[in-house]
Amino acid sequence: MTFIINQIISSEAASIKKIGEILAFLKKDYPDFFAWYNNKVVPGLNVEQRQIYIATPENRIDEIAGVIILKDDGFEKKICTLYVFEKYRRQGVGSMFIELAINILGTKLPMITVSDSNKEEFVDLLDKYGFEYYQEYPSYYKNDISEHSYNGYLKANGNFNDFVVNE
Repeated sequence: MTFIINQIISSEAASIKKIGEILAFLKKDYPDFFAWYNNKVVPGLNVEQRQIYIATPENRIDEIAGVIILKDDGFEKKICTLYVFEKYRRQGVGSMFIELAINILGTKLPMITVSDSNKEEFVDLLDKYGFEYYQEYPSYYKNDISEHSYNGYLKANGNFNDFVVNE
């Protein structure tokens, strides 16, 4: 299957809202997801520090196969969110997103963190692109769920956008 990747720009308010709603399930691992999305991602789109891309099947452009949210504020180069819907997994969407992130962020080693509940799903993809495991952070965003960093260290406070990249 062929997929098309499109950027969601800051003037597309309805699309931005829809993406936030589609990703609402992330609050199970990230309780402050909506605050982060509305107070960091959405304003970051306006100043080109955040970018949202969606993948759609070429023949069904009204259906979203996956979403990636990137951050590049001059200090941090991070994949903030990478999600591929189950029916589209193992079809190259995750690889397309990683390659897009590497290109857009201008680094072969963008930072990413993954929760315990999703770590196994990401292992093959992150290994494929040479991501280096850095550290486990117990109860970083939510009690009893560890966060795992790749290509950089998180800071101690659990803020969604705080980490240190070592390239």
